[in-house]
Amino acid sequence: QTSSSEPSLFDFMDEPQAKQKNSYKEENTDYRILTDMEEIKATITAAANAETAAVALYAVGPEAMTAQMEGMAVATVTGSAFYIPTLL
Repeated sequence: QTSSSEPSLFDFMDEPQAKQKNSYKEENTDYRILTDMEEIKATITAAANAETAAVALYAVGPEAMTAQMEGMAVATVTGSAFYIPTLL
């Protein structure tokens, strides 16, 4: 968890698998992990057509050039972001 009071898209990734939730909802926010292929396609299409989009890649490895991509986060508006794991 981050040190600020704002939630991170990755806050619930450290929880045991059985306790993981696929969303984080606070007033006026929407943070979710997408695993449904139709939802993923719709999110990527919306990001491609948005005026502004932010994309963050999450990779693990000792060196940047050989790190394995674990997933990506996509956001087009404040308070809404979606994490897409690479291993579905």
